[in-house]
Formats: sequence, structure tokens, C-alpha cells
Amino acid sequence: MTELRKCSRCGSEIELRYFSTNRKGEYNKTCDGCLNKMRQYNQNRRDRSKQMRDEIQWNKCLISSDDDEEVKEIKSMLAIKTIGIIQMY
Repeated sequence: MTELRKCSRCGSEIELRYFSTNRKGEYNKTCDGCLNKMRQYNQNRRDRSKQMRDEIQWNKCLISSDDDEEVKEIKSMLAIKTIGIIQMY
């Protein structure tokens, strides 16, 4: 009979062959499927954060110190709308 282990994320009891080992040589607490899902989710979040930082930096470049107050206000509203669109994705 094969040894079963419970995944701490999904809660399913599956065989040890579905668990990777960590640096210490011990089995991970989450199964390989859940680990891959978490890694993909985290990578997508990092990509979105980088895109948002780039957009904010680009919008800051649009606003210069020699603009009058009305132009600065319009440009800052444009920046806020751009950030809101990025956050929807």
C-alpha cells in the first residue's frame, strides 16, 4: 500500500509521488499541482505590479513643473483613469 499525504491547500489525500521535496529533503506541505497554481498566480501578480509601476512612472513624466494648475489637474486625472483601467485587468 502506498503512503498517502494530505495537501494543506486543497485538502486532498494523495500519494507521496505528487509532492516535491524541498531543500532539506523533506516533502512539501502542498502538492505539485497547488504549488504550480500558486507560482503562476504570484507571477501574474508580479507582472501586473510591474506594468502598473511603469504606467505610474510614465504618467509622472507627463506632468512637468512648468504646467499651470489646470493642466496638472487634467494630467493627474488622466493618470488616475489609466491606473484604474490597469487594475481592472
